[in-house]
Amino acid sequence: MMINSLTMKLIAVLLLTILFSGCAEKTSENPDEVYQLWTGKKPSANEKILHGKYWQSAHWSREYIVYIEMKAPKEWVEKFVDQNELLPDTTDRQISDAPSWFNPSKDYLVFRRKDDIHSSRYYFNLKDDRIYIFEIQL
Repeated sequence: MMINSLTMKLIAVLLLTILFSGCAEKTSENPDEVYQLWTGKKPSANEKILHGKYWQSAHWSREYIVYIEMKAPKEWVEKFVDQNELLPDTTDRQISDAPSWFNPSKDYLVFRRKDDIHSSRYYFNLKDDRIYIFEIQL
């Protein structure tokens, strides 16, 4: 069975459309939407998202940068640290290009991923349940 030139062109256009249809840059500063883009789910009743900023490249490998300020109970923090195998971080690392609202004080406990010495940081204040998250995957 022979496929004519027009059919081949239509198949090529269809395949390219499917291939590139999900390849659009994503950005948001809507707190709940930022959380959902980052985690893939809506915040639960015990997660109050105060601020957020999200950027995701159009690249297929899901490169992103996320900033979140939120409130969650101590149990949430403990579970998050455990699930992500976070380690305490004692480096004095400044995060460039952070939004003006992203300003954890020196009173925060700072964590990092064990395989990520230079990038993502997680700040927890167990006194008022406030959390700042800076995560980057490039």
